[in-house]
Amino acid sequence: MRAPPALIRNAPMLLIFVLLLLAMSAVAFNGINAVSMWYDEYISLYYAGAMADGSSTPMDVADRIIARASGPAPLYFSRLAACSQLACWTAYSARTLSLLVGALAAAWIYRLGANMQAKREAQC
Repeated sequence: MRAPPALIRNAPMLLIFVLLLLAMSAVAFNGINAVSMWYDEYISLYYAGAMADGSSTPMDVADRIIARASGPAPLYFSRLAACSQLACWTAYSARTLSLLVGALAAAWIYRLGANMQAKREAQC
């Protein structure tokens, strides 16, 4: 008989993780519609094309990053440009994208840990 997956065997840990994700989301959504815009949000929207001439192709985003010589990876800013063109150029759209990416990263990290735990148990 095949053993149940690690996610099912660790149901209490999964419940704790889901509650942690909900708490993180509640804290994040509490301040997501704040009126003031922080400096890093301004810079993110600038790189994405909101504060420039409005062109936000991936090459334009990369050119703006290279021109400032700060060196962040352009993938986030390209995604922010695409998301902002759909939702509008506001700090809210930037915060929402960051929240969704953060929640997705937390879920991936949990899944990676569960897979590593399952492999370790299989070796024993």
